[in-house]
Amino acid sequence: MASSPGRWAYQEGRLDNGLRVLTLEDHRSPLVSVQVWFHVGSKDEDPQRQGFAHMFEHMMFRGTDRIGPQDHFRYLNRFGARVNGYTSFDETVYWEVVPASQLDLALWLEAERMGRLKINDEYFAAERNVVKEERRMRYLNRPYGRLYETLFDAAFKVHPYRWTPIGNIPHLNAATVEELQAFFERFYVPNNATLVVVGDVRHDEVMTKAKQFFGPIPRRPDPPRVGVAEPAVTEPRRMEIADRAPSPRVVISYHTPGARDPDSLALEVLSRILSAGQSSRLYRRLVQGREIAVSVFGAAYTLEQAGLFTLSAILKPQVSIEAGEQALLEEIRRLLDKGIEPAELEKARNQALAEYVQRGETVQGRADLLGYAAVILADPERVNTDLERTRALTAEQVMAVARRVFGEQGRITVVIRPDPNPPADDEEDTKAPEEKPIPDLPPPDDMPRGRSPQPTKLASPFVHKLDNGLQVAVFTESSSPSVTVALNMLVGAASDPPEAAGLAHVTANTLRRGTARHSGDELAEIIDSHGMTLGESVEHHESGMRVWTLSEHIGLACRTLAEMVREPSFPQREVDNFVERAVAREKIEDQNPATVAGRVIDRALFGDHPLSRPAGGTSTSLKGITREQVAAFHKRFFAPNVATLVFAGDITAERAVALAQECFGDWRGEVSLSTPPAPPPRDKSKVLLVDRPAASQSEIRIGQVVPVSRRDPDYAAVRLLSMVFGESFSARLGRVLRIEKGLTYGVRGYYDVENDTASFRINTFTRTDKTAEAIEAALAEMNKLFTADVSTEELALARDQLIGGFQVGLETPSQVASRWWDLKVWGLPDGWYDGYQAAIIGVNDPAAVRQAAARTIDPHKLTIVVVGNGDGVRQDLSRFGPVESAPAP
Repeated sequence: MASSPGRWAYQEGRLDNGLRVLTLEDHRSPLVSVQVWFHVGSKDEDPQRQGFAHMFEHMMFRGTDRIGPQDHFRYLNRFGARVNGYTSFDETVYWEVVPASQLDLALWLEAERMGRLKINDEYFAAERNVVKEERRMRYLNRPYGRLYETLFDAAFKVHPYRWTPIGNIPHLNAATVEELQAFFERFYVPNNATLVVVGDVRHDEVMTKAKQFFGPIPRRPDPPRVGVAEPAVTEPRRMEIADRAPSPRVVISYHTPGARDPDSLALEVLSRILSAGQSSRLYRRLVQGREIAVSVFGAAYTLEQAGLFTLSAILKPQVSIEAGEQALLEEIRRLLDKGIEPAELEKARNQALAEYVQRGETVQGRADLLGYAAVILADPERVNTDLERTRALTAEQVMAVARRVFGEQGRITVVIRPDPNPPADDEEDTKAPEEKPIPDLPPPDDMPRGRSPQPTKLASPFVHKLDNGLQVAVFTESSSPSVTVALNMLVGAASDPPEAAGLAHVTANTLRRGTARHSGDELAEIIDSHGMTLGESVEHHESGMRVWTLSEHIGLACRTLAEMVREPSFPQREVDNFVERAVAREKIEDQNPATVAGRVIDRALFGDHPLSRPAGGTSTSLKGITREQVAAFHKRFFAPNVATLVFAGDITAERAVALAQECFGDWRGEVSLSTPPAPPPRDKSKVLLVDRPAASQSEIRIGQVVPVSRRDPDYAAVRLLSMVFGESFSARLGRVLRIEKGLTYGVRGYYDVENDTASFRINTFTRTDKTAEAIEAALAEMNKLFTADVSTEELALARDQLIGGFQVGLETPSQVASRWWDLKVWGLPDGWYDGYQAAIIGVNDPAAVRQAAARTIDPHKLTIVVVGNGDGVRQDLSRFGPVESAPAP
């Protein structure tokens, strides 16, 4: 059994108004995670007002009388902060990761919205429309979107877990501002909140600041708690729904106790044994053995008051639902009849330890665990005790829980049957709110100020080249007992033959399925039993295989990585099975409008260039890939002269070089790479429509190939332009399309710069009848870039975002190593980031941004792609040019 990590020395305090404060000092990086956990979720809602908790996740970013609807993001983004929030059944959490120097600002902003949130009809109407678009995107307009909504409705008949947090649109349409205000005053109060601060801080400092900023907020009556108990399921339940997905899906669930019950840890162990990794029971039997499933899933949803243990399989299209259902049930029966093996239990223990260490490598990961323990588990000390309690579980204890949970009469089954024309499911819309420009409010006098972030130097690795040309890079950082070792290569999907798009992807993903010395199942057992995490990645100009491991296993991890990369056997059955599953997954993506829109515009922009083809291939191109092609690709392109072995974490340079020599020193081979010709320029604008008659939303993509390179003298101005226009939440596109008009849940405008070509992009989605309006609004914002300079405030904000964001993105050794590797992929020198940051700071003239827009974007040569209801959008789209019907890729 692997060794235990150290204890988290958190500290706790409480203000007079009831606000609980938890801190954990972590001085590994100059960052702080600030989280506010409100003990309120969808279960606390009136059954006739489902969605209030989620609505407040949105409303809390709308501002107060003193800060405007984008200001929470704008003030923090200035320092490169990461900012967001989420709502679940039991909790609503708002979080920031900020430079430690901006702790005061983060706390001030959290206190400002807790104490002064502005709730009015205008804000409610706008965010309600945003929530509608979010619901359409997450639930109605993608394959399997309704699954978990259906599952919880089937599983719970009395308890308010029967509805999911996303919300009920008719309920929100009927709600009043007065009802919202009452909900806010009942639940979003200091005595129902926990402030979690983790990072480069001191506890006494945080307590002083918490009293300063949160102390004046008055305590309110303690909120009511849900006291309803869900009756036991006494006979099997079954629900079937139709879905546009091409593959059937089966979910089998059972009621479990809540998160605070002692059985919850054993349930996590059972989940790992059944479904964690390629050595798990479900994967081995359904995916590899019987070859009936595209993918399998398992989870112990241990919510605060109750839970569900869920097993699920997406089946291959030709497999019957009945066969998939029986296969899942057979695994449950096998578990109950034969129990678990000692090696399985040990593997689950090691996986639990590895997950604990991994999540603790960032300040946000630590804050997440500490907040969850304090609020949902009602005991912050469980961050220190749960791991050892898990590792102390015996097979008998785990099986006793399994027998209590997996009762034949308590089974809840949800089945998704493929149907090309499922019943429509969209909600009636209320009238859109009157559009009002957002006023720019000056920063309040008492808001903490901060200096602009300064450039951060990227740490340099120790670099050594082996005699065979393999470069070894070592980033040593010993604060966490883990190492990531990655074999990165300057070969990717751009090397695929045009008729075999996805070949690099198939090759990379079948390396692990058998070598000259081990079968795929044996390799999976080595990886999973030691708590390792193995991942493959394939982009157009790079690919790689990486292993995260506890540092005590780094030798085994490196040897296993080398064996898979250097000695794959590509067994025929394994390759055929992976290709078949990959085709099935891509057919699912063929029904995802967002995926289709991205692929159609790539094809339109790049023509015959490799960037026109998805790196993972398509359902058509993957079908023809053979084992012989995979083996030939590996033989031709896997060579040390295009590879770099990167170690990041708790390892010395001497140890890393010795392992590299041992594992890769006698690797031989050499490959030369070519650069494809640039895609032809577009001579005029065009509008492409992919008709999806039943779509409830339109996916919109706008773009063109542009003359941009990271070596351009004005590249810094291009990056600043991208930030001002649409690359961040506080940019112009988000302000207009989401905040002012409520047209979308998300919008982004940016430059996508690859090695040898670049494109300008606008991505968004909106309901069908607002498609043309959303396009017009986006294009209007784009055209403003040519006619007027950005403001000095916008320019300063963009500069600070880029400089601060670079610092915030260098928290872990793996993140540092990833940034360094990017330079190799881009063909840039090691010191490039220094010059880049200096160039960003040096752009002080707003005219430089306007000139960059004029140089790179031609508004008369745009390609517009819409995937949506053709009858509902075709006529309106004609205002942007002749509309061509486009087939889905």
